[in-house]
Amino acid sequence: MEAKQKAFLLLLKPEAVHRSLVGRILSTIETNGLKIVGLKMGILDKDVAEDLYDSIKHEPFFRQFMDYLTSQPSVAIAIDSTFTDIKYLSEFCGRISHWGTVRGTFANNQLRNIIHCRETKERSIYEAELVFKEEIIKYKHALEDYV
Repeated sequence: MEAKQKAFLLLLKPEAVHRSLVGRILSTIETNGLKIVGLKMGILDKDVAEDLYDSIKHEPFFRQFMDYLTSQPSVAIAIDSTFTDIKYLSEFCGRISHWGTVRGTFANNQLRNIIHCRETKERSIYEAELVFKEEIIKYKHALEDYV
């Protein structure tokens, strides 16, 4: 039996959808050499959303944030973990909003930062499995011959 494809989760929050940034962000992801192995749009299940953000459950804005996140569409992206360093991915989408990163280029402010990404490999893989279940696709990318 072939090993299950492992992937990291990126989540484009409703702000990205409402501002019509999804295509530009996907282009940025691919331009930076990241391999997309799963993609879906929908409204997050409340239990899934709460699991994704369990680290901020104690924050006073948590309920309002959950209402926002689970009442409007988001776009989930699974990134192949085989050729992607989680450190690079978390810097690319992370909390520090430098120009050239997804947040630094597209976000308006810290609260509406448009993208969710984890900084640890294990948690990001767990979250991808939580959102995508069996929907991650294994395929050979043209650039893999050169990596």
